[in-house]
Amino acid sequence: MVTALVCHLVRQGVYRADEIAVLTPYLGQLQKIRRVLQNSFEIALTEGDQEDLEKQEVGKEHNDIGQSAVPNLQKTSLSRTLRVSTIDNFQGEQATVVIIALVRSNEQNKCGFLIAPNRINVLLSRARHGMYIIGNSRTYGHVPMWASVMGLLQAGGHFGQSLGIQCPRHRLVFEVSNADDFTIFSPEGA
Repeated sequence: MVTALVCHLVRQGVYRADEIAVLTPYLGQLQKIRRVLQNSFEIALTEGDQEDLEKQEVGKEHNDIGQSAVPNLQKTSLSRTLRVSTIDNFQGEQATVVIIALVRSNEQNKCGFLIAPNRINVLLSRARHGMYIIGNSRTYGHVPMWASVMGLLQAGGHFGQSLGIQCPRHRLVFEVSNADDFTIFSPEGA
């Protein structure tokens, strides 16, 4: 859903890739998001995330297909560069649009270190124009600060199982609730 949303927003033409940041709590999730998005965008990592990925690879020469899991950086046009970062390494930075991938979803409702108010604050204060939070509300809803955030979003009508996207030509609104819905309802991105 996160990667489909990024592609959809860029195809709309209102925001360029360099104005969007994808944030996630964990390095493993960052790697998965980066692998999918690097087919469409040049990915910019923070220096801290790049170092963390390289440390993680110490002792691992190559992945299953014989390639380094941390690709070499390439120079590219800044407007095609999408920032993907862990929350901790994005402190002090901002983006016009922030997409947050909350990876935890479990029956025990354990949300990991995103129980800490300071991390939640960092996460929620990075966007200039807009923010999308994608995750399992049951996993996070028992944490007082998350419960307050969800209450505010619900009161404003900005919370739910789907996201409304609008066709600019026909003014029709379609609800998307999984990645494939973007292709069905917005195949050309408009």
